[in-house]
Amino acid sequence: MITGKDRERLRALANKQLEYAKSPATKNIIIKWQALAKGQRQEPIVRMSFGAYRDEIIYPRMICGGEFARRIEETLLANMAGRELFDDDSVTPDYYPKFWETSFNLWGIDVKSSFLSDPNSKKLAYHIDPVIKNLGDDFSRFSKGTYSADKKKTYDEIDEINNCIGDILPVKITMACLNGSVTNKLVRLMGMENMYLAMMDYPDEFHAVMRMACEGYEEYFAWLAAERLLCPTTGGQPLNQDTYCYTDELPTGQADLPPGQDSVLIPDSVCAPNLTLGAKQVWGYMDSQESAAISPDMYGEFVFPYLSRIASGFGLLSYGCCEPVHPIWDKYLSTLSNLRRVSVSAWCDEEFMGERLRGSRIVFHRKPKSHFLVLNNPLDENEITAYFKKTALAARGCMLEVTQREVSTIHSDTARVRKYLNIIRGTLDKYWRP
Repeated sequence: MITGKDRERLRALANKQLEYAKSPATKNIIIKWQALAKGQRQEPIVRMSFGAYRDEIIYPRMICGGEFARRIEETLLANMAGRELFDDDSVTPDYYPKFWETSFNLWGIDVKSSFLSDPNSKKLAYHIDPVIKNLGDDFSRFSKGTYSADKKKTYDEIDEINNCIGDILPVKITMACLNGSVTNKLVRLMGMENMYLAMMDYPDEFHAVMRMACEGYEEYFAWLAAERLLCPTTGGQPLNQDTYCYTDELPTGQADLPPGQDSVLIPDSVCAPNLTLGAKQVWGYMDSQESAAISPDMYGEFVFPYLSRIASGFGLLSYGCCEPVHPIWDKYLSTLSNLRRVSVSAWCDEEFMGERLRGSRIVFHRKPKSHFLVLNNPLDENEITAYFKKTALAARGCMLEVTQREVSTIHSDTARVRKYLNIIRGTLDKYWRP
């Protein structure tokens, strides 16, 4: 139950979100995203990621007392952060997004990790505690994956949210892109060293595990489709690596839940009425930053065949996290016909990628290094300008998107972030050309 005090707080935030959603700023930002979705080379996108420091900008502003109310409050505050705190190109939706309550375990094995926290219990780092130490000895532990969905819990929560704020912000069942990353899940079971050794010591077993992963993902995605748990990914839905699913190449449709609708009467197709979607009709994402230390040939032998198989099951694909993609671009990634966004990280040769992406429909998704904000020093405008001038020149003729990620702290100084983003925008405006 949401208390009267919490309800008052949530309704005030919902009204504020709706105001931001209808603002001229948000409308102009959506126009920019829609242009990018159509393959148009217009003004670059600039966004700020804040997942790693919510304790600085979101949690201190939360005042609700109830656990469920606090979850709603956190979502509302996060929906407005781009407008309220950073003035970046984040989109504030005119609805309250709700994901299906689902779970998925690729090989049916639970991972174990140890965390390092600061005195305030903020998790700073983690260490993988391998549960698969020797692939030869432990191969038999890999089995068919498990998955489930709790539709009743989803509907019950929707009812409660709608009863609180649905007349202001309707609840929309939506989803993020599908995630088909394999090596990340494997390294969390084995640790990096064990995974690398397995490629050399137990190549047959390694290939078998990767084939099993492909089959597991394919079965899971088919189950999601059969259960009508897949939603359109053509607008402001989350796409991994802090971007959005805007595109004009995939099916769209309504995913609204009518306010006041009795949950027991809601059909399974409410996710997308009159639209049955499969994985081939939505965005997918994958990366393999865990492969960065192996050669391109080893990537081609042990990793890419399986990523390519999974990728072929998506409608569109976004690829990459922090790994440098230029060593595997020409021979491997460039062959993915549905690739529409690729990560150009701080460890990537951006001039090389600019040459390869120029004139294409693949977004040059730049992930700058984070020290400008993490180090608690006055911003060096000359250094920042020089850094992003290099990006602007490299990405001329490309569809350019810049997302500042991997920032562990902003020292609670949002004004400094806004200044930083303005320097980036000014530099791109001056040096980037369509």
